[in-house]
Amino acid sequence: MTRKLAILLTLLLLTAAGQSAEITLTLKKAFELAGKNDPALINARLDVEAGDAEVDQASAARFPVITASGSMSRFMVAPTTFIPSFGNVRFVPILDYTADLTLQQPLWVAGKINLGRQAAKTYRKITRTSISTNSAAIKSQIVQDFYGLMLARELVNLTQESMDQAERQAQTVERMYNVGMSSEFDLLRAQVAVKSLEPELSNVKKTAQLAEVMLINRLGLDPKTSLMLDGNLTASPASTAFPSAADAYRQALTNRAEFTLFDFQHQLRTIAMKVEKRSLYLPSLYFIMNYRRQAQQDIFDIGGTGWSESFNWILQMDIPLFDGFATNAKVQKAEIDIRRIALQRMQLEQGVRLEVTNAISELQRATDQLSSREATVEMAEKAHKISQTRYEQGIGTELEVLDAHLALKNARLGQLQGYYDLRVAEAEYARIVENDDDIK
Repeated sequence: MTRKLAILLTLLLLTAAGQSAEITLTLKKAFELAGKNDPALINARLDVEAGDAEVDQASAARFPVITASGSMSRFMVAPTTFIPSFGNVRFVPILDYTADLTLQQPLWVAGKINLGRQAAKTYRKITRTSISTNSAAIKSQIVQDFYGLMLARELVNLTQESMDQAERQAQTVERMYNVGMSSEFDLLRAQVAVKSLEPELSNVKKTAQLAEVMLINRLGLDPKTSLMLDGNLTASPASTAFPSAADAYRQALTNRAEFTLFDFQHQLRTIAMKVEKRSLYLPSLYFIMNYRRQAQQDIFDIGGTGWSESFNWILQMDIPLFDGFATNAKVQKAEIDIRRIALQRMQLEQGVRLEVTNAISELQRATDQLSSREATVEMAEKAHKISQTRYEQGIGTELEVLDAHLALKNARLGQLQGYYDLRVAEAEYARIVENDDDIK
């Protein structure tokens, strides 16, 4: 009995392990998962940690460096000196021990330590600003993937509904054919309409599966996860009064993190240029202390006598006089980098201006198109009902019904696409103009 129970429990565990976990996913939860699991954001956070380490490393240059070293050397063949009447005489012991403790403190290095700390802090600001840029782009992409999966599933439902309706219509035609009220041609045409929807249904199901896998991968979920979407694809325009392109462009200049990145990069290159300029002609001053113990012996006896001590301090000044014009070349390169950043910022401004214009235009297009498609659905539904009634009363044809059914299906497809387009247009506008990076 115990063995049977163990086998049963094992089978239950294996069955549970093989089943896919199902989670209910809202758009807000999708943002939270992306914020935790997206590789680009994880990498950006690692860059922030690296920026903190850069600041610590730059600050460490202000403190003294203390090093301890030791050595032992042994002559395999000791040097000798020839002395007449005595021959070769060895004055050097075979063994030599040395232990050093050295402290080096920079007193003044032409201000390069403070400049290094400024550069490290600026780099840290760049890494933190990059998170905002990545977050805004990821949020827009999550909106597209989330509603893309919802659209794909709605298309599956719509295609299945169209197929069910075509089957019902084929059954109606068959009944009418059996009583002599419909022709064999009408029956065949109705049956063909059903068969033609089968590959279409298979294709939209495959598209929905791929869309689900894409969203699961983007959110960093287990591949076996099954998603239940909690949301509504149906969208109404948040506002029909769109800002002018000039106003939206000014808003984008204020909100877009990319412009802040260029400002920080300009600061970083300026600091680099100052550091290179101070590397020529300006001296560096160091304070050095050294304590040494040394012993020389003919036999190995590290605890024996014969150790000597020395303790001294040094004030060392280094003055660069000529480096083959290398510093001048580095300064020139830094100046070129600064000009290049200004050029790149100008190119970004031009690109953002185009993006803003396109985003507003797309919002307007999606809004107008959705209104038109909603009206088309209403008319197509009315025409479809009329065609069915006419056919059932014997005053219409099967062709009218099929045409009306196809028109209704296309109208609903267009309406679903219109909802999706509006969702995506709003998300892109939020990214381009508002820099909406809140995915937490």
